[in-house]
Amino acid sequence: MLCFGYIIRTKCPFLMPYDDIYAADTLHNIYIPKMIRARLATALNSTITMLMVEYAGRSNLSGILKVQSYETAHMQIPNPFGLTPAPAAALTATNHALVARDRRTESGFRLTLTDTRRAIDAPVFEWLGLDQDERKAVYNAVYDAIVKRQTAEGNIT
Repeated sequence: MLCFGYIIRTKCPFLMPYDDIYAADTLHNIYIPKMIRARLATALNSTITMLMVEYAGRSNLSGILKVQSYETAHMQIPNPFGLTPAPAAALTATNHALVARDRRTESGFRLTLTDTRRAIDAPVFEWLGLDQDERKAVYNAVYDAIVKRQTAEGNIT
């Protein structure tokens, strides 16, 4: 099972728990065959998918994005069958946000490229054949979309 929260602030985590967990009404469970779980978790946690979620989600005027499970069926995501899965430690980690709050910056946010974020994205970027400049452009596009959503909705204080 994968699990994701339909309320998204600055990160869009699709969790791959070690054991089954019970989800509250703000979490959705995605039941899939175990043989594809790590590959799908890699695809769904990739920065490419974060960009698709930013484009597909609905905002509720508070800087929060909302995506229901049925809406994920229509999103373009990397083909999990073509990916080498990211390391399990990266897929079960919670520190893979791409954007962090930082009041010292003009926007109130900063781009954060952790080792975990890079480990999740590496198989997807390699599968897509993206060079370093294209990878940087993807990171910047997601960062810009998140900051634009947060700023437009008055979430910067």
